[in-house]
Amino acid sequence: LKFMFGLRVPMYRFSVLCALACVQGHPCDVEVNTACPDRPGSELARCLKDKSEHDVPTTLSSECTDFVALNVACKEDILKFCDEALFSDDTTLCLTQWTDQRDLAHKCVGVLEWAVPKEGDEDGRTDELGMSAKDYADKKAWQQERKAGRVAAIEKVKQDKQDEEDLAQFKLEDPEGYKQLMREREEAMRSYEELKKTQRLKAAAEERRLKAERGEDDDDEDDERKKFEKRTKRSLKKKEDDSKLPYVLAGLAVAFVVFTVVNLCTKDKEDRDKDK
Repeated sequence: LKFMFGLRVPMYRFSVLCALACVQGHPCDVEVNTACPDRPGSELARCLKDKSEHDVPTTLSSECTDFVALNVACKEDILKFCDEALFSDDTTLCLTQWTDQRDLAHKCVGVLEWAVPKEGDEDGRTDELGMSAKDYADKKAWQQERKAGRVAAIEKVKQDKQDEEDLAQFKLEDPEGYKQLMREREEAMRSYEELKKTQRLKAAAEERRLKAERGEDDDDEDDERKKFEKRTKRSLKKKEDDSKLPYVLAGLAVAFVVFTVVNLCTKDKEDRDKDK
C-alpha cells in the first residue's frame, strides 16, 4: 500500500501501527468498560464527562481526559475521515497518520497538538500514543488492580444475595432454627460490641498511664469528668423539680377550691341583700 487516505504510508509502518493499535487499545478503554460499557461511540464523551451517567463511578485518567477532548473537538473529522470511529483504537492513528492534516478542522488540529504526545519527549515516550514501555507496564498493573477490585466487589454482592436467599429459605423450612440463629447472631454482635468497648477502655487506660509517665496532664479525662458532673447535676435538678410538681399542683387545687367557696358565699350574701 503506497497510499492510505491520501498519504504515502510504507507497508511495514502501516502494519506496525495497526498492530500497536490492536494491542494497546485507546486511552479511555478502561474508563469506557467501567463507566459506560454499553454506550455507542457518539454518546461516550457526554457519558464519561458526566459522573451521574456512570454505571460505576469512575475517575478519568489524564490520558483519557485528553482523549475525550480529542474526540469532542475532532468529532466531525472522525465521522468524515475515520469511518465514524469515535473512541476506537484507531481514532488517534487515523487523525495523526492516515489523514492529511490539511484536511482537518482548525479546532481539531489545535487539540491534536496537546492531546496527543509527541515522539521523542523528555519522558522517553516513543510510540504514536506517547507512552513508554514503563507507562504501559504501569497502566497494565493499574488495570489489573482495578479489575481485581471490581471482581471482588461483584463476588461480594453475589455472595450477600445468596446468603439472603439461603436465610429466607431456612426461615421457611425451620422457623425455630431460624429464631435460634438470629439469637446467636445478636449475641455474637453484643459480644463483639463488648469486645470493642473493652479494647477502647484498655487503650484509654494505657494512654493515661503513658501520660502519667511523661508527666502530662490528662486534660481529656478532666473534661470528661466535668461533663459527667454537669450531666449528673442536671439530672438531679430535674428530679428535684419533678418531685416538687405534685405539691405545686395540690396547692393550686386548694386555692381553686377556696376561691370557689368564697365566691359562692359572696354571691349568696348579695342575693339575700337584694331580697331585703
